[in-house]
Amino acid sequence: MGAVGDPVPDVVHSEPKTLENFGQPHANEDTGKQRNHNNYCEFHRDHSHDTDNCIDLDNHIEDLIKHGYLGGFVDKSEKPAQEESRIENVRPPPRAPPASVIHVISGGIVARGESSLGRKKYTHLCEIDNQGQKKRQDDPVTFTDDDLQGVQTPHNDALVITTKVANFEVWRILVDTGSCVDVLFEEAFEKLGIDKDHLTPVNTPLMGFSGESLMLTRRITLPLLIGDGDITATTMVDFFIVCCSSSYNAILDRPTLNSL
Repeated sequence: MGAVGDPVPDVVHSEPKTLENFGQPHANEDTGKQRNHNNYCEFHRDHSHDTDNCIDLDNHIEDLIKHGYLGGFVDKSEKPAQEESRIENVRPPPRAPPASVIHVISGGIVARGESSLGRKKYTHLCEIDNQGQKKRQDDPVTFTDDDLQGVQTPHNDALVITTKVANFEVWRILVDTGSCVDVLFEEAFEKLGIDKDHLTPVNTPLMGFSGESLMLTRRITLPLLIGDGDITATTMVDFFIVCCSSSYNAILDRPTLNSL
């Protein structure tokens, strides 16, 4: 270690490699072994192996390429074998075909009415190719952070909205995309002040999730306005009056959402 006050040596920088820095290949160490004079390596200049089988030559050429030499002899469009192998390993295996297909049957009162003839017509319409029909241009429905007011995140809350039904602002309306029936619970219907003479009879039961049935007896068609400000939509909804306790005033079904 130098004494205090000795001059500080200059920083030593590594010399960049040039083609001359790679030097000449080292001779093979197994000089004592008997050589096959039918073989000759032009890189090592001896008879221990062929030039085509020289591992040192392959490594030497790769080293030259890595340091920027021999660029004119490298086909850049062709990927190295190691990279091709890596890409092959990353690709997911092909998916096996499904063992079978489980279909879902969707029907109910909305499928062209309660009669058997109406449902047959609905089935026939589903089988007709709709190619050429003009598609409806709908504005996308999006939710922003402004819609999270009063909502604790993350959440799994149901979609509950407020709309106008028969010009009444009705809160706590459940949006149920799995339902095919619009429901207006009897307590909410009575608060609308509509005469029960406007109700029409229904003879179709409402099926529950576990298979229990509730016989529907009445329904009514009412205007429903959904939206706020300049963006609103109005549609006529067939509400089925249900007499049972519920946390909601009404339930909107999938067909109503599609009609908006």
